[in-house]
Amino acid sequence: MTRDTVHAQTVAFAAWILTHIFLVFNTRSMTLPLLKLGVFTNKVMDTWAVVAIAMLIIVTAVPFLQPLIKTTSLSLMDWLLVVVASFARLPGLKSQNWCGSTIKNSIMRRISLVPRYNT
Repeated sequence: MTRDTVHAQTVAFAAWILTHIFLVFNTRSMTLPLLKLGVFTNKVMDTWAVVAIAMLIIVTAVPFLQPLIKTTSLSLMDWLLVVVASFARLPGLKSQNWCGSTIKNSIMRRISLVPRYNT
């Protein structure tokens, strides 16, 4: 594998991991926004996220692990790209979350599992 291939795969891997971490935080509730829930209110999830990010940094920064996992070190600009690309997916995920919740509630109302409220 060439250095460019390993570098591209490392950037893609880091973006994939961070996107999944952001996804977990983003989908904690089907109805409430993350800021209303509180970003750091679930200690188990917070610990998991910190450990996952630490492991990601370790496998990309520790030289003797890089050949074993087939990663390479990333520059500050690479990390910036990874974070921006990972965050860029969140609005679409939240709209899917909202649309899914709306459709689910509509279906459940039709079969009388969710009470109807007159507005």
